[in-house]
Amino acid sequence: MSEVILEIKDLKKYFPLANGKTVKAVDGVSMKMYKGETLGLVGESGCGKSTIAYTVVGMYGATSGQVIYDNMDIVKKGYRRTLKQKGDIQIVFQDPGSSLNSRRTIEKSMEVPLDIHDKMSKEEKEKRVEELLEMVGLPKDYKNKMPRNIGGGERQLVSVARALATNPELIILDEPTSALDVSVQAKVISTLIELQKKLEDYLEAEGLSQAKAAPILGISAAVLSQYAERCYDKEDIGEVEKKLEEFFRIKEEQGRNNRKAEPFRASLQGYIPTSISEAAYKLIRYCQLEKGIVVIDGDAGIGKTKAAAKFLQDNPSTTVYLKAAPSTGTLRSLLKMIGRALKLPENQRTEDLSLAIQDKLKETDKIIIIDEAQNLKFMALEEIRGWVDEDPLTGKPGIGIVLIGNVEVYNKMLGRQEAIFSQQFNRTRLHGRYRTTDIKREDVVKLLPALEERRMTKEIDYLHSISRSKWGSVEWSMCSVTR
Repeated sequence: MSEVILEIKDLKKYFPLANGKTVKAVDGVSMKMYKGETLGLVGESGCGKSTIAYTVVGMYGATSGQVIYDNMDIVKKGYRRTLKQKGDIQIVFQDPGSSLNSRRTIEKSMEVPLDIHDKMSKEEKEKRVEELLEMVGLPKDYKNKMPRNIGGGERQLVSVARALATNPELIILDEPTSALDVSVQAKVISTLIELQKKLEDYLEAEGLSQAKAAPILGISAAVLSQYAERCYDKEDIGEVEKKLEEFFRIKEEQGRNNRKAEPFRASLQGYIPTSISEAAYKLIRYCQLEKGIVVIDGDAGIGKTKAAAKFLQDNPSTTVYLKAAPSTGTLRSLLKMIGRALKLPENQRTEDLSLAIQDKLKETDKIIIIDEAQNLKFMALEEIRGWVDEDPLTGKPGIGIVLIGNVEVYNKMLGRQEAIFSQQFNRTRLHGRYRTTDIKREDVVKLLPALEERRMTKEIDYLHSISRSKWGSVEWSMCSVTR
């Protein structure tokens, strides 16, 4: 049996209230975590999962009980954790936006744990940051971006990469996939277990013992044995993992890798034609042909952005794609982004730039797709709404516009949030609206084809049942709004 890395004994955490009562957030929890184990802690919101996590990492003190790590009770009153212990236990918070400094680049945020725990040179830190970003599937040039300029899923991947910076013994993830699209969720999870799983599958596929595989991998037999058994805890574990990563990278490039090595990662990158993403793709196409405004809203992770990206890939010459942010949701910012995409002069007056865009796009097959459209301000929405109108003289159609985002987009279009929206949009009418919470079984198979290949019917049925439950269901809708 693997070594116990952390043990929780009868942990209690109570919070006193102003009225003299007490909230028992955690009341007598005990568990053990082993090296190499992935342990899932599930339950309803408010049942104490995050409280346990925060207590283990030292953000909360314990009311009573023990958390044993490195043969020490690290929650004992008065006990001060060593720097190594702090680096060994890392956490990835639920909200990636609040865990990254909005005034620092991704690189600067990721360098913080390296400065504290590793004392690397500037060049070494830069290289390590790039390695960590690539490890979670992000381009290394993301290091120069600001958190506000990347998506929620990408921010979560950055948080995971930063947690991996210290080569921790234990990583606690507090709802790490809540803000991610389905494909990215799988990437986050598999990143944490990928190397050791690859090693296990490689030895099995090639029929090699650890002793015979060691010289091929460039790792001593003793180290490989310990690593494979998930009990290698030396300081040079990063070098071991680097050798393994390079070995498998070369194998993949040469096309000799065993597909079983990456059952959940390789199949989930890029566009996946689920029932929802395909419906979204078709509606974008409808908008291109028929013009008007199309709204696609729904929960995070249902494939809205993936469908838009696929459409852009298939129709690069006729698609103007942009992503709105809180800082770029004004009318002027929106026009500048569209003008830049159309290679129009940006130093024009707002009204002139708007007319230039309309002249450029009307009577063409071009379509504008605006992702994260809930960030658009009133004047921006009002301006583009007018672009879809038919020409009163010629009767020719206007411009097709797709708005993608959460339900706030739909509510704004129908004036359900602010009086100013209601006053302006009371003349809009709904062409069609579709809503579903139904995730099909074939969608699960498409997202995780390796399960089907391995005939893991029970696992597929279980995931399907979760997706259709109140905990796993998604809500989304599509509509065409016309004047």
